[in-house]
Formats: sequence, structure tokens, C-alpha cells
Amino acid sequence: MPTEGLYVVYAGSLHVWQGVDVLLHAFAQLVNKFPNCRLLIVGGQDEPNKDAYKRLAHELRITDYAHFIPFVPYEQSALYIAAADVCVAPYMPSYCEHGGGSPLKLYAYLSCGRPVVLSDLGEFVDADLVRNNGAGILVPPADPQALAEAIAKLLNDPTLRSEMGKRGREAILNGYTWDHNAERIEKVLESVMRNS
Repeated sequence: MPTEGLYVVYAGSLHVWQGVDVLLHAFAQLVNKFPNCRLLIVGGQDEPNKDAYKRLAHELRITDYAHFIPFVPYEQSALYIAAADVCVAPYMPSYCEHGGGSPLKLYAYLSCGRPVVLSDLGEFVDADLVRNNGAGILVPPADPQALAEAIAKLLNDPTLRSEMGKRGREAILNGYTWDHNAERIEKVLESVMRNS
């Protein structure tokens, strides 16, 4: 990838509830203001709707700016995330219907020291991790305008991007590493065993 210019990165699956269509609509609002910016959408395997996103990029006339990188192993996704100026997790409200889960992309973004723009779905996506640590910007889900404005704010302010990225990485190192998660699971298991 060229080293000049700005990069907005989404890394993850291409299921409908991930909000990639909202991201494409938001990015279409940014290309005139940021002609040196590129959107990297990294991921997707056998999702039934994944080709629809390329068609949508074509319809929105952003194919020169939006690049689709096929699935890469999780360990390699960090290379793309590290190239980002802004990382995005535009979850849809339907994400909650699928049980929420662990938003690994959020942790990966923050671990790489990148500021995030995240749909505010509360505990389903660990929005408080971003909110309480000042590690990014929360936006209403399914709102391309709000998403575009948040991305633009970060693209316009390298100092803010850097500060948010540092705060996010510190938050991960101080309580959200795999070792921290293992300790939490161990405590739960010990509690269950004591009460059995």
C-alpha cells in the first residue's frame, strides 16, 4: 500500500449486522473532502451477502477509494490495522439479536493503538471501554451521516488520533489482554468450584 495518504480500516466479517453498508455510505460522503483517503475492508469468507458490498461501492462511485482485502488470518489483520489512521466498527442494532459477543475487532484496534469510531450499542460492543478511556468516538448505529462526521473529525486531527490511540492501547494493556481475560475466567471457575 502507498505510505502517503490516510487510511480508514474495517477488519472483520461481512455479515449484515457488522454495518459495512453503512460504512460505505459514510465513506462516500468523505471522498471529496479527503481525496487522499482510502477505505480498506479486510475480511469476509463465505458470507452470503459479501459481493453486495463491492456492488454498492460501485453504485456509490467509490471503487477507486474502497479496497476489499479477502480474508486474512487473525494474526495478519494487525498489519492492516496498524496501517490505519482510523478504525471503524459500525455495528448495526441487529448485532444484539445475534447475542452480541466479544467484539474482537474493537480490542484489536485498540491494541494496535488506533482510534476507533464505534456504533454505541452499549455493553454488547464494550462501548464503555471507548467512552471511559477516551479511545475513540461513539456514534448512533445505522447512521451514515454521524459515522462520516466522526471519521472526518479524526481524519482532520492527527493529534486527537494519536492521543485516542495511546489511551486505547493503555486501556487494553491495563485490563483487557488475553492474560487479564484468563485471570477473570480462572476466578469464575474457582468460584463455581467452591460453591459446588
